[in-house]
Amino acid sequence: MKLAQKRYYLQAGYYLTPQLKIRAGLARTNYSLEMGRGATQETFPYHLNSYYSSIKYQLSKSFSFFAAYDRGARGANDFAFTRLTPLKSDAFKFKSCFKTGFDRFSLWPLAQSAE
Repeated sequence: MKLAQKRYYLQAGYYLTPQLKIRAGLARTNYSLEMGRGATQETFPYHLNSYYSSIKYQLSKSFSFFAAYDRGARGANDFAFTRLTPLKSDAFKFKSCFKTGFDRFSLWPLAQSAE
């Protein structure tokens, strides 16, 4: 079986305060992994639309720290999360929003609702 090299978006972190639904962690935006299939592996899933605003700080070329308010959080049982998904999926849009900076990301949900 031939293994294909794919680029993935990896995000890991934890809730600073589960009651306030604030997530924080590290995002690696250029991650290569040898896999036979490009299936999404995800725990504690979230959705793009559940993020209301975020702050990010670029630590290096491929790592950034982020904090975000997640109105789609499940509650006090969510303490940590990881996500590994191919860059050609919705994670690519999510990554590009982080890279544009705080102002555009905070206005992004408003622009969606205006359409």
